[in-house]
Amino acid sequence: MPERVSAAPITPVASNPVPLLLTVAEFDPGFLEAPTYQLADAVTRRDGRPPPVLWLKGRNRVSTVLSFGPGDDLFGNKIIEFIDGIRAQ
Repeated sequence: MPERVSAAPITPVASNPVPLLLTVAEFDPGFLEAPTYQLADAVTRRDGRPPPVLWLKGRNRVSTVLSFGPGDDLFGNKIIEFIDGIRAQ
């Protein structure tokens, strides 16, 4: 079990200043959403401001990834905007 705790995304947040874009998909179950909000809280405490959180209406964890490409570029465009914002800093 200690290996799982140390591998959790929230574990290194306090000591790692990497910018994060978090996502929550509308149809993801609560056990997947809750850790995202916990991670957002940890990043907020670290940075003094909340990280960007993208609400993916009509999506789940699988359909989000499958949405990349022709016809639905919302998620891909948001990722590009996030990266461009970091580069501009």
